[in-house]
Amino acid sequence: MIEGTQTALTSAGQAGTRTTGSNVIWSSFSQVPVTQISGTVTSSATSAPITGATVTLSGGATTTTDQNGDYTFGGLTGGHAYTVTVSAIGYTTEAASVSPATVTTATASVALPTASGSCATGGLTTSTQIQSGVTNGPPNDQTETDYTYIDGSGNGWRVGTIPGYGGANIAMWYEVDGCTVGPTQSALDTTSPDDLAHDYTQSTSNNFTGSENSSYTQVQLPPSIPSFRAGMQATVPSTGVDANGFTHTVTTYVYPGNPGFIVDRFDITNPSSSPILLSPTQPLQFWTISGLEQANSTWVAADGGYGTVGGSSFQGVPTSATPGAPNYFYLDPASGSGVSDGISAALATNLTSLGLANLQIEALVNGNRLKLGVFGDTSVAGQDYSFPAGSTITFYLLQTITRNLTSTQAESIAADYLNPDTPTMTTGSFDGFSDEQGLYTFTGSGNTVTFTPTFSSTVQERWLGVYAVDGYTSTSLPTVSIGGVTLTEGTQYIAAVDSTDHVAYVKLLEPLVPGTPGSGQLQSGAITIG
Repeated sequence: MIEGTQTALTSAGQAGTRTTGSNVIWSSFSQVPVTQISGTVTSSATSAPITGATVTLSGGATTTTDQNGDYTFGGLTGGHAYTVTVSAIGYTTEAASVSPATVTTATASVALPTASGSCATGGLTTSTQIQSGVTNGPPNDQTETDYTYIDGSGNGWRVGTIPGYGGANIAMWYEVDGCTVGPTQSALDTTSPDDLAHDYTQSTSNNFTGSENSSYTQVQLPPSIPSFRAGMQATVPSTGVDANGFTHTVTTYVYPGNPGFIVDRFDITNPSSSPILLSPTQPLQFWTISGLEQANSTWVAADGGYGTVGGSSFQGVPTSATPGAPNYFYLDPASGSGVSDGISAALATNLTSLGLANLQIEALVNGNRLKLGVFGDTSVAGQDYSFPAGSTITFYLLQTITRNLTSTQAESIAADYLNPDTPTMTTGSFDGFSDEQGLYTFTGSGNTVTFTPTFSSTVQERWLGVYAVDGYTSTSLPTVSIGGVTLTEGTQYIAAVDSTDHVAYVKLLEPLVPGTPGSGQLQSGAITIG
């Protein structure tokens, strides 16, 4: 792009534009490179622009945002991958990847979470980045919505979702160390998108398809309480049915903490008026931990394990289909990888109840990803699996991200989710536990509820301290006490109020134990929320 004013030719021509008949020379001109990266830096909490934020481009170029939060880098190489890093006083540092095409302007807008202390948040923060480097699945340069938890030590995790990148809602996972978000631990170089959990059906012609394979429509679930949890639901495919005739609905809630929780509900529906016949072998598959990046050798099946609550626990996950019916899995990073957070999953759906026999488990490994799954065959050998007309089957799953995960913790967390509490009530009433939302629901009396958790030989630690109190008419955040001792908001618990539906929400950030608590635990007793 060249601008200028010229009234006469002053020489034979140099630094000018050649025309058919002669050289046209401008006495002065300004040139603006057309391959650029630009964007806007905002606060993730308020969406307000941040003036004076420092924006650094990989390679060393630096600029600052103007009064509108805008910045621009010009004179770039088209088709080259760049990283834009943004920092500002009072905010945590964020980065975005972007690859501008030649003669275009690529956008990399960044929302910065507010820093607290050493960048601790106490709850979830929501931000966005431009996702690049995806070699299969969606186009590059799409906006990724991220949910991040950082504790008082500056450590934590981040999960993210990209429109069109599989339908299991959560596709990306990162570790946060010392307030710095590390590289994604989710595979981006696969034959199809890989979410952190997904389902499959297998047709009689051996066609596998499921919640990760089709384009999807995602909606955010109310109420809007971003610091307490994030909720979303995906419909897969966006319209119609998949290649095997099914629709998939995936409902996901993300809760902060160490451990952090991702609670999933997977619905597989046959909407037709006729049964759908599936393969007699492995008609249904469920991948409970999936899409973990293998290229950097962080994840190997030998560092995982599985078992049944109160039963045998096995170290290592077999890399070929092996008989077994576990209700929990776990996977730790390899020694020396620099990654500290492990992942566990508890599957609340008994596949035997779905008509499956010969249950098997497997760690599916290739050069790009590692997946831990469970599947089975029809109960009658060689007979097709008949999925009834107009029916739905449902899987419930709890995924956990926690630092320095142990096999004992994995079983303990699974035991809590698979054996929900029926607390003893003092004030208000208990309405039940939701497998889908991973929380306990109460109805308060005078904006207060008091209850005492129970334990058993199977459950000696209550990890899922997530509570909803209906009938809460106050607009003030509730306080929480255990055994008459008031807890510290933001450190030991977080709270939120939905004033529209009159519900108070509380999530404990430390697990409850019946005896003397250890580091990072709370001694159980009568819990009062009000």
